[in-house]
Amino acid sequence: LAIVSRYPNAVSNAQMFLYGDILTISEKDILLMLGLAVVFILFQIFSFNKLICIELNPQLAKAHRIKVGIYQYFFAALLSLVVIFSVKAVGVLLVTAMLITPAAAALDAADEGVDVGLLPAPGIPGVGVVTAAATEVAAP
Repeated sequence: LAIVSRYPNAVSNAQMFLYGDILTISEKDILLMLGLAVVFILFQIFSFNKLICIELNPQLAKAHRIKVGIYQYFFAALLSLVVIFSVKAVGVLLVTAMLITPAAAALDAADEGVDVGLLPAPGIPGVGVVTAAATEVAAP
């Protein structure tokens, strides 16, 4: 309340942070998001088996000379970049929902003997944002 009364623009900035504003995304932001999506998909394609091995048993992955820490940090870095770019478009509330809902659905669908990490998520967070933003720019 003290911040809002001192800075009147704080309310609109807080609303933009919570709910996002897809109209404020520039073409540069869209190109960066598309590039990030390509990097993320390539990372998933080329390191899928290694990531599955790391998910199932990190000690086994280390025994197979997979650099577990590098893959985990790179995945976390890519995920954080997706979150950063997505917050501007759709807001922190929807980004949080896009990250939590697939994990919650996997936990709900998993039997006791099934590893949650092997269940497919309903999508890559941020890809829908990039697609929607790209169609907005391409529209006349």
